[in-house]
Amino acid sequence: MAESTYHITAKPPVRALIVAAIASLLGAVFLVVALSQGWHVVIVVLAALLLAAGLVLCAAAFLTASRGSATLTLNDEGYLMVGSGEELSGEWGDVSRVTIGQEDRHLTIHHGPERRTHVIMRTAPAQQVADVITDMQARLKKAKG
Repeated sequence: MAESTYHITAKPPVRALIVAAIASLLGAVFLVVALSQGWHVVIVVLAALLLAAGLVLCAAAFLTASRGSATLTLNDEGYLMVGSGEELSGEWGDVSRVTIGQEDRHLTIHHGPERRTHVIMRTAPAQQVADVITDMQARLKKAKG
């Protein structure tokens, strides 16, 4: 079988992005109005802080989303999962079983009774989850004979 690669992405933090957009917009509007109308310096500082807080929240939301993604590579010898600065790998010969959680979004690769690798795909499309499961089952069956 040819090597298969699946990109598992994290759910975008929509609520944080909405709050960041509102804070940035309000901060920018108040900053422009305060500067153009000659309002008190405290209002200018508060508007600038609101704008800065919105921008920082936006950056943090994008950073969190980008760190929550992983790449799962399956080949005839085993698997390799790379994400968040971590690499997890295993050989199909060492895998005793693969289980699927109740939501069909949490795969657990068992290496005997002690070692487990968790693949959580909460936001993956159902078809991608089904493809990963089918691919893993076929490769495990081929390795076990």
